[in-house]
Amino acid sequence: MKPSSGREDYLKIIFEFNGYDSYVSNKRIAQELNVSAPSVSDMLHKLEKEGMVDYVAYKGAMLTKKGRDIAIDVLRKHRLSESFLYSVLGYSLEEVDRDAELLEHIESDKFFDRLEQFLDYPANCPHGGIIPNTTHYRETQNKTLLDYEEHASVVIKRITDNQNVIHHLHESNLNIGDEITIDKFDQINGIIFFRKGNEQKYINFNLALMIFVEAHEKSTIQGGQ
Repeated sequence: MKPSSGREDYLKIIFEFNGYDSYVSNKRIAQELNVSAPSVSDMLHKLEKEGMVDYVAYKGAMLTKKGRDIAIDVLRKHRLSESFLYSVLGYSLEEVDRDAELLEHIESDKFFDRLEQFLDYPANCPHGGIIPNTTHYRETQNKTLLDYEEHASVVIKRITDNQNVIHHLHESNLNIGDEITIDKFDQINGIIFFRKGNEQKYINFNLALMIFVEAHEKSTIQGGQ
């Protein structure tokens, strides 16, 4: 039986945060889906019973092979749809997710195979995530802004589909591929101050966890990783 769209949303989020190799916390899932902690726990218990995740209390959920394969299929369709809406129909990053959610439920593998061919087999969606398949699904950019130290220069490589982070980047005139320099971590208020060129900007820690970056030249990762 095909999982409901609600279940698919959970599987997609767990996948986006590398839940095929590690556990994704309930808190992270709740923040991304904007739902309550009890709702997350309830759904994860259901997904575990259906064999889609391995759920451990206070640790989170990790996809089983069954859950991973479903997430790959849904995300491939979703990200191909986003790519079509963005590159062909001229949708903005803020607009693509809603209609891609509708298109991903078209139950025709032929349609998405033809769409992928029409788009000339894109490697990434407009948000920077890979277009996954069963053999190529691991993201290469898994470090967030919070993984780097002050004064590090990084390049924005990928963001999640979360509308809050997409809106924040739009309002801050930030795009995939932009280089930024981290100035300061305000631990008390949970804010990162950074610069794009000479422009001073900021973002809260919760949104920063949804922005995946790559070191530009010699930048330092927290903890010496």
